[in-house]
Amino acid sequence: MLLLLLIGGLLATAFYSSSFQTILAKKYLNSLQKNLSTTISIDNVDIVFFDDLVINNLYIEDQYQDTLLFVRELKVDINLFSLSEKQILLEKATLTD
Repeated sequence: MLLLLLIGGLLATAFYSSSFQTILAKKYLNSLQKNLSTTISIDNVDIVFFDDLVINNLYIEDQYQDTLLFVRELKVDINLFSLSEKQILLEKATLTD
């Protein structure tokens, strides 16, 4: 029982770690890049309790290798996160630079 609690605690800690979140996001973006045949990159991601999302240095190219979007910091306040309904409602998004 103690082992299960320890493993659960480690997984929860890893999930709330910005480094772990960034690794997951980069893996997803790598797959998305291949499907879209373009470049998408980020420096890091930080998700706080499914309520706030911060992405640093988001870069997206169009399919002609021109910069489509570069944002130094993207902050998103999430109003509702529902896996069952497959929807995320955003309250506010702030783009910096």
